[in-house]
Amino acid sequence: MIDIRKKHDRIENQDSMDFEELDWYAVGQQVRDSLLGRDPKEFEFAVIDESLESMKERGFTHVDGQRFTDGNGHLFEVAEENDSLEAFLRDKDFTVNAIGMTPGEQNYHFPLMNNYEEDDDRPEKPIDPIKDLDEKVIRHTTNEGFEELDDAEVRLELMKNTFPEFSVADETENLLKSE
Repeated sequence: MIDIRKKHDRIENQDSMDFEELDWYAVGQQVRDSLLGRDPKEFEFAVIDESLESMKERGFTHVDGQRFTDGNGHLFEVAEENDSLEAFLRDKDFTVNAIGMTPGEQNYHFPLMNNYEEDDDRPEKPIDPIKDLDEKVIRHTTNEGFEELDDAEVRLELMKNTFPEFSVADETENLLKSE
């Protein structure tokens, strides 16, 4: 398996960026691909408890919205005010993309969350992206988030093409059919 710490360490050593006490996590595709033993192609990071202004002061370049770059193709997305890592990951499309890892020495994955509010299709239960990776299941993260995606069907097709060995969870298929 690829050691994602090497990617963090490469980023941490950039002289033009101020990472001092920055609460940041590798998220999304790079974590998923690393855990699957694939070489990550995209590098995305979630930044917690920072403002847009403080990111600029740290030397990051504003791209759009909440997103910044370090100039080397790495995206850093600032979580909404008062958002935790769990809240940030809740907005991801599929559970297998809703994984965060700490940088550097504390290299471990987070289960997305222990519980979330009940919705029409799902009982209250943990979302476990690692279990979905192990069982090769594509599952939407939350109904509300998935229904708000303009291109939910396109994203699902892309995931199915990227991971032909994965199956689609029944509740995800049902949610798409109901729209």
